[in-house]
Amino acid sequence: MITSGWLTLRPFTSADTPWVHEVSLDPGLRRFVGLPSPYRREHAEFFVERVAIPGRETGRRVEVLAEESEGGARPGRVHGVETASRSGPMGRAGPGRGAYGLR
Repeated sequence: MITSGWLTLRPFTSADTPWVHEVSLDPGLRRFVGLPSPYRREHAEFFVERVAIPGRETGRRVEVLAEESEGGARPGRVHGVETASRSGPMGRAGPGRGAYGLR
């Protein structure tokens, strides 16, 4: 967990599944992110339980929620993914990629 002033970045937990489901129904988000349609609660459960949490545990993916330090409102999420490419110098993996989304 990282806190700086009003903002906290923290790992996903199972309790975040309803938030993921609600945010993923937003038509504005759906214009830019390829999500199943219709987006169901089980899709959110899969993302949280099989992608976000295990990705952090294995070190292959970082998924964190951006949350107000006081009050807990969630303005968005931040993620980074390690590339599987070996195209970097001397056969090492190239740089990862990252993105953020605000609600």
